[in-house]
Amino acid sequence: MDKRPVALEDLLRLKLVGDVQISPDGRRLCYTVRTINAEKNKAECALWMADVADGASRPFTGAGHSDGSPRWSPDGAAIAFVSDRDGPGSQLYLIAADGGEARKLTSLPEGSAGSPA
Repeated sequence: MDKRPVALEDLLRLKLVGDVQISPDGRRLCYTVRTINAEKNKAECALWMADVADGASRPFTGAGHSDGSPRWSPDGAAIAFVSDRDGPGSQLYLIAADGGEARKLTSLPEGSAGSPA
């Protein structure tokens, strides 16, 4: 196999995994996957969910914005996270751990919600 230098297109295909959070019962992982949207010239981040037993993984939130800092509720029924989905700046959201529509919890005028705890 011939070696070649890394090209811009190679970097645009990278998916960076981070902020892995294990569910309270230890059966699922929620984590972030960061990609580059070349058309918008910006990084986007989505939440993904993985089953620990079988290793199956799937996108948990949609594309087109940045979702991050997932944190499980103590009972494992919901996940709090930060997102810029409703405009500039980040707000805090809550989504059922089995999926569904995220519910906005904050409307900070500065749009600077930090990581939930």
